[in-house]
Amino acid sequence: MKYISFLAALLFVFSGLLLSGCGPARPSDLPPIAPCKVKVHDNGRPLANISVFFQRTEGHGGAWSLNGLTGSNGVAIAKTIVGAYEAKGLPIGTYRVYMGERVEIPPELYNFERMNPEAEKYVTENRVLPVILTGMQSPIEVNVTKSGAELDVDISKFK
Repeated sequence: MKYISFLAALLFVFSGLLLSGCGPARPSDLPPIAPCKVKVHDNGRPLANISVFFQRTEGHGGAWSLNGLTGSNGVAIAKTIVGAYEAKGLPIGTYRVYMGERVEIPPELYNFERMNPEAEKYVTENRVLPVILTGMQSPIEVNVTKSGAELDVDISKFK
């Protein structure tokens, strides 16, 4: 009998998880989200591991993290993160788009205390992204409508 009670309790808990969904609940103040895809390439050559960030240009931006990371095909799927909640897409609106990349500094040039001139030179010479695209001065914008948005960024046009 105690096994039947245990199984009934387990079934009750499991069915509750199925009905409530997995993961954190969608925040009530989060506006509608639409899909957004960004392709980053250099004259047709896809760029992988490029971080893509979105900053709302009008209205309230909310306490959300809006970003994506390009895969080997150069495509980033934008996502909205609010605390532990994560969804593919962005809230409807217009966004400034800027990017970042990681340049690995060779150990012989790395200094834990400060950036040295040799390391700075190495980063500058090995950077893929034009500086204009790496901060809030980026001229790129995307308008995400309820049907979503796709953006094609050819960095060769900004060099």
